[in-house]
Amino acid sequence: SEGVQGHVKVPVESIVAWNPEWFVIPCAPEDEATGCERARERFANQPGLADLEAVKRGRVLAVPGRVLDTTGPALFD
Repeated sequence: SEGVQGHVKVPVESIVAWNPEWFVIPCAPEDEATGCERARERFANQPGLADLEAVKRGRVLAVPGRVLDTTGPALFD
């Protein structure tokens, strides 16, 4: 958690400093297959992120935004 509480926007500089093992990001719901791939590409192409081990190893999980906004059992689907 790195001291972050709640839903807040985290600066890229903090993400780079934390160097997490995985990323979970939202993607567009209209076409989940291509929308999620585009989201991963946009995420990985941000300055500084391409050099992180998680990005290099493909550890960026793009999940439809509607799922990330869900609480309860549907989140596991």
